[in-house]
Amino acid sequence: ITTYLAAQLELNPDTFFPGTINEKTKYRYQEKIRAYLNYSLFDEQAQKTLQEWVTKILDKTKKHDSRKSFSYNRGDIIIEK
Repeated sequence: ITTYLAAQLELNPDTFFPGTINEKTKYRYQEKIRAYLNYSLFDEQAQKTLQEWVTKILDKTKKHDSRKSFSYNRGDIIIEK
């Protein structure tokens, strides 16, 4: 797995042995992986965007549903409608 990952990131596979990667390098690698996969960190803006999207979906669903309210709470994500 590490050889494949190293090839994808254009890195030397020897850099993946435990204890050889310092925190700064680890962060750079994480950034490269996120960029390659087109991922981003789940920050406050991403949470707001997700909540707005879910609220929009719930509004559409509410037209066809008799429930008066909806609540979802998991960790840092709280959605009430």
